[in-house]
Amino acid sequence: MICNFVSTSQTVLVADDDPAIHAVFRRLLKPMGVRLVSCLDGDSVEERSAEEHPDLVFLDVLMPGMDGTDVCRILRKAPHTSLVPILMLSARGDLDDRVKGLEAGANDYLVKPIELAEVVAKVRTYLELSRMQKKLIEAERRRAVTGLLRGLAHQFNNILCGISGTAQVLDLR
Repeated sequence: MICNFVSTSQTVLVADDDPAIHAVFRRLLKPMGVRLVSCLDGDSVEERSAEEHPDLVFLDVLMPGMDGTDVCRILRKAPHTSLVPILMLSARGDLDDRVKGLEAGANDYLVKPIELAEVVAKVRTYLELSRMQKKLIEAERRRAVTGLLRGLAHQFNNILCGISGTAQVLDLR
């Protein structure tokens, strides 16, 4: 069932020049509570992903402007999308094409026509992966900040002890 998945405002970016693909994704994602961001060409993906911070990206391989493989390479190098799961979509299903997409940095490769049940399962899986990854990154940030604050507190305590000791010595004379 699609309806039992509850999103915490996650975003999926779909880049494909076929409006029918966007309609399919809209139909699939709406009951899941997932927000859809659409791009009709490869050239707009980098800018939109910087604005929208997607949790998952679907890239058509053959699009006007930059193709999906090149876009994938760019997204992997950008700080805001380097860890975002990317799934390639293509009518090309040869092994060489799939390997090329995966080598460009895609996490997965789907051959058109896409199977809706498979797409729903992959969306759920990769959004959960994205959610857990963000949770781990946040936990690591908190751990780092806590360590930094403990170190600063220790240094501050050392300074206060030094001042207190100096004050005691001066008071004894």
